[in-house]
Amino acid sequence: MMKTFKITTSTIAYTFKDVLTTFVFGVMLLGILTFGITPEDYSDLYLVIQIAAIGFVFMMLLPNLILLWNYLDAGINDPLTVFDDRLEFGDKTISLDDIQHLQIIGTYQHFNPPVGVSTLPYNDYFYYIKMTTKHEEIFYFTSLYGYKFDKELKKMLGEHRFENKISSFPMI
Repeated sequence: MMKTFKITTSTIAYTFKDVLTTFVFGVMLLGILTFGITPEDYSDLYLVIQIAAIGFVFMMLLPNLILLWNYLDAGINDPLTVFDDRLEFGDKTISLDDIQHLQIIGTYQHFNPPVGVSTLPYNDYFYYIKMTTKHEEIFYFTSLYGYKFDKELKKMLGEHRFENKISSFPMI
């Protein structure tokens, strides 16, 4: 068994799936408001638009951008190849026997079923795996490898090796 995980444009775009859905819904709603309001109501509409735009940026887009930048800035962009007996990451080869600790750091929503509109877009899509070896080396692998990257890695390495840690904002 061998599988290679890579950070690609499509895996990055997937983290913004809910943001884009909300944005499209917001544009549609804005169109309905714009064409459904009489000219004397426009001053109030602009105030509503400004408040909604600021709220959208702070509640939806900004957290996703911060986490994305954090994950990309951490320099974790080498492909990860998982073999039956080892991992290859960049120029490092890590024996599975050398892995001491695997921890998945994500939000409560990542580890539990979605609860609908009460969650923010980053809650389910952004998480990372912290791997510590017996030689005290630490490696980080992020959800930018794929939305179900952690579940695939659990299947390949054995679910019992992983510990889940809840973080409200999973920055590395």
